[in-house]
Amino acid sequence: MLPLETLIDDERRRLDAPLARRVLEAVKLLNRLSLGSEHLRRNLAELGGARTKEDRSPVTVADLLHQGLVQQWIARLFPGDGLICEEPRSLQEAVMHEAQAAADRFYGMPLEDRLPDLPERAEVTWILDPIDGTKGYLAGRYYAIALGFFVGDQPWFGAMAVPPAPAMDLRISRRIGFAISGVGGWVCDIVEAENLMCQKLERAEATPRDPVRVAMSLEHGKTDERIKPAGEDDHARIEIVKLDSQAKYLAVALGEIDAYLRDRRDDGQSDVAWDHMPGAVIARAAGCSVTHYDGGEVRFEPQRELSLKGGLACYRGGNLGPVGKLVQRLVQR
Repeated sequence: MLPLETLIDDERRRLDAPLARRVLEAVKLLNRLSLGSEHLRRNLAELGGARTKEDRSPVTVADLLHQGLVQQWIARLFPGDGLICEEPRSLQEAVMHEAQAAADRFYGMPLEDRLPDLPERAEVTWILDPIDGTKGYLAGRYYAIALGFFVGDQPWFGAMAVPPAPAMDLRISRRIGFAISGVGGWVCDIVEAENLMCQKLERAEATPRDPVRVAMSLEHGKTDERIKPAGEDDHARIEIVKLDSQAKYLAVALGEIDAYLRDRRDDGQSDVAWDHMPGAVIARAAGCSVTHYDGGEVRFEPQRELSLKGGLACYRGGNLGPVGKLVQRLVQR
């Protein structure tokens, strides 16, 4: 294991120094946000609990606070960078006083009165899901804080922090996964100290376990309906693991889950890039595939919408590996 700073210093030999600095600072920021979010979760009722957005999905002061902290962090450290993010500015401004109080009390990070105006597109464009899996956050399940960036039109860096879930015990718990496209991926523990210790993300084994563990979203699609009879039809025993958020990508990358299936939305709307891009970069760094249901590679661009052909599959190994072949049988049902 290597200290985060040493790891980034080593990678600077083959990376652009300003981009390497972004990686270093982003991982450190995710660690701080993770620690603060857990303190806040235990005291969320004092700050109004959950609110409901126009699309009827829940949002908390943690979502809005994280977005504000990331906005001012980018404006201070990387002026000129862009940001694609989820929460509407009007909601951020509506809870500013509660967010500032929470930032001081639980994060030790001041939140300024005025939110920075950041462009959505720049040479370096960040993408953020401040609390991915808000329902999980509210219910004490897994959630993720996901951050990444594009250089030009190319996804270059992805990272997520997964704080612990009291009701579950997976290897993703209290971990930060991060990866640089074409370079590699790493994991480290979420810790109170500043010295984050990192280890290389090993390439996932393509051989499936028995039973094959398939993760699915709690919120989107009817993936479990096509999986339940698979044991009879495909001569494979399958265990369904239901998880919130894109933490599923990290579970596949760590080899704890064999595959993650996500049907495209059934309400006619597009999926959104911040739900997938950071996790997909990490999974691909571990040798996992991220494809549409038709087998084509999912490509990410610096924009909000993500169009899926039938759905998205993330799995260990390639299309022709044993897990890939099983995935193709499942998604064709």
